[in-house]
Amino acid sequence: MRLTGISGRCTGADLRARVRVRDSSPLRAVAIYLNGRRSSRTKDDRFGFRIPFARLRPGANRLAVVAVDRPGNRFTVTQRFMRCS
Repeated sequence: MRLTGISGRCTGADLRARVRVRDSSPLRAVAIYLNGRRSSRTKDDRFGFRIPFARLRPGANRLAVVAVDRPGNRFTVTQRFMRCS
């Protein structure tokens, strides 16, 4: 799985990210978590999403993308970044 568009640097605007999931088994679901709360869910293996600046808390934030295939195997990619005021 690849997550692009999020850097560990400080951001002062909306974030745009892209996810690409590759697996030999059929994909069951992909969920996006922002600071521990699920913000969206899809079954697509390639997609982009936007994180509004207003939804980010000041300081450190954490974005996690969790992919689950049909047999139930999980794979998680996590990226930390900062919100500048």
